[in-house]
Amino acid sequence: MDGLIDTAPCGILLADDASLILDANRTLADALGYSLEALRGKEVRTVLARGARIYYQTHVFPLLRLRGEVHEIYLSLRTAGEEDLPVLLNAVRREHDDGPITEIAVVPIERRSRFEDEILEARRAAETASQSRARFLSMLSHDIRSPLSAIAFSADLLARGAFGPVTEAQTRELGQIASAGRYVLRLVSDVLEFSRLETGRVDVCPVRVDVAEAADAALALVAGQADGAGVRLERPDAPALTAWADRDRLLQILVNLLGNAIKFTGAGGRVTVTWSASPDHVAVHVEDTGPGIAPDRQAAVFAPFVQDDAAPADGSVGLGLAISRELARAMGGDLTVESAPGEGATFTVALPHPPAA
Repeated sequence: MDGLIDTAPCGILLADDASLILDANRTLADALGYSLEALRGKEVRTVLARGARIYYQTHVFPLLRLRGEVHEIYLSLRTAGEEDLPVLLNAVRREHDDGPITEIAVVPIERRSRFEDEILEARRAAETASQSRARFLSMLSHDIRSPLSAIAFSADLLARGAFGPVTEAQTRELGQIASAGRYVLRLVSDVLEFSRLETGRVDVCPVRVDVAEAADAALALVAGQADGAGVRLERPDAPALTAWADRDRLLQILVNLLGNAIKFTGAGGRVTVTWSASPDHVAVHVEDTGPGIAPDRQAAVFAPFVQDDAAPADGSVGLGLAISRELARAMGGDLTVESAPGEGATFTVALPHPPAA
């Protein structure tokens, strides 16, 4: 940034739609205790206090996508020294040659006593919102999921003639009812899972996990999908490895990665699962021979509610990779991607080594 903006009396930050910090001015870097180099490439959420992360994702960013601007938002940043920095935020989202960029200006609130009433009101509103969120999630979990499951199950029974013969047209319509029920049920389940992850309500129970066994279990679960899509699954022989992970969560991640790979690879393609180890971690790799992902899209694929324009229409809501990455991080690992257009993609789940016995 030029000298005038770099030393402006307010903090300025530029971010892309994947919530990665592209640039910042020195005023903001100094206020947060980071160097400019350390800020660039970070996720916006890493410089937000915990409550502000949720508020930014559920309120600020959606409003920016919808209206293109937000004004006078009160939230707290998180400094390098793990201290909260209350600020007022203004932001606009503009189209640039390289895609949309969000321009954020923040003004630190130094005289907090002037805002005590607003802070207390915001706290009460946040508590009310939290209670409303909990009630909403409870409703999703019970009042919506249970009837949806019953609808899909009953439609399947009717289509199979459990209560008497049905015509071909009736069978077709019942199949559509069951399919629609399962589709909405999957969306509800994804939203529930992501909400739990965002609020830290999902527990993981790491144990020693045989990587080969987990990979074979995941491959078995997607074998039917691969056959239907004409995609070959491969799992070359490799040395035995043990990771420190929650087996069910690791299986969930691998099934999601394999399902995505099959979906994008297409008939005649190949999806391969391998693993490796370094001094720092154990890695499980899911490689496909699909169209690949452009470098400027690789960060965005992990953002919630973001779907690739080239993705087949399968009813997903764009949460699978976001959930998978959060689960990997909850286990002390991470989920990354390496790809180039026309050369397929390799998603890697990095997990800790088991602790010494």
